[in-house]
Amino acid sequence: ADALEAFLDRLGLDRVTLVGHSLGTLMGAAFAAARPARVERLLLASPALGHGVAPGGALSPAAQARIDDLARLGPEEFARVRASRLVYRPEENRKLVAAVEAGMSKVRSPGYDQASRMLASGRLLEDAARLAVPTDVIVGEEDIVTPPEGARALHAAIPALVRGRLTEVPAAGHALYTQAPLAFARAVAPQATPVA
Repeated sequence: ADALEAFLDRLGLDRVTLVGHSLGTLMGAAFAAARPARVERLLLASPALGHGVAPGGALSPAAQARIDDLARLGPEEFARVRASRLVYRPEENRKLVAAVEAGMSKVRSPGYDQASRMLASGRLLEDAARLAVPTDVIVGEEDIVTPPEGARALHAAIPALVRGRLTEVPAAGHALYTQAPLAFARAVAPQATPVA
């Protein structure tokens, strides 16, 4: 939270619409719960709920396998193996898979290791219960990484006074902003008028 606050200060931004995707939902909700005066509105997309492991505790075998896979395969092969899981109907959406793969191939240790540990220790539902800013949730109906059931549980955990919309986007997977950019843009800025 301190690093994000310092970043906003450096940019000269007092209050923001904060968007978190996947692992970023853990950071976004924690920041909004701790610093509600800095967040005008929160959008949690394809939410990763976290595994609730105590910080510094042993990782689950699945979490450790992610770290080990990156070390064993290297970033490019790691991305090639995993990218198709983030796109609904990857065989019909090769260009989207290629775009996701290009982004994933930039993942490196120790950053990825730290991200995996953050996911392991994350408790998104607990942070959501402490939110005091208007909060919307969006997820792809076909997301197999962070399935819609988790987004529904998150939406229910947000206090009713600030609970906004829950949007389930048809024919979209985890890479929601890539596969359904218009739906994602509308969730980010519902009052905005598209220019193209």
